[in-house]
Amino acid sequence: LALAVGWHLLGFSTGFLQTWWFFFVLHQPISPAVIMAVFLLGMWFDLLTFAVPLNMGTLEGSRIVVFKAVGFGAVLGMTYGLALRLAQLSCAGFGLINYAAFRAVWRPAGRKAKMESREWRMAERQASNPEREF
Repeated sequence: LALAVGWHLLGFSTGFLQTWWFFFVLHQPISPAVIMAVFLLGMWFDLLTFAVPLNMGTLEGSRIVVFKAVGFGAVLGMTYGLALRLAQLSCAGFGLINYAAFRAVWRPAGRKAKMESREWRMAERQASNPEREF
């Protein structure tokens, strides 16, 4: 349980790095406390709006509210929301491409392979138990 909690916290902390990276790229001076506030308030809004499919509109809108609450402009909040949306789409695309590549390489056994497997198992059973007829 402790290991699972540790991995969860490590994964959760990547959100702080993502928020810091956003401000770093835009050359916005920001303190670590504000980074944590932006990320944690954004996550709180995400938890409140979890029932909205794909966070349609709530992701961007909640980031606008969060950025206004911590003293930044609405445009910066909308930009952050769109950057998060782009990150979600790129991760989903990466996963779908990997899944397609996996399916292209790995194919389930065809009928012939299943038949050969069944015959092989039957031969093994006969070899291990010669007096019984299958």
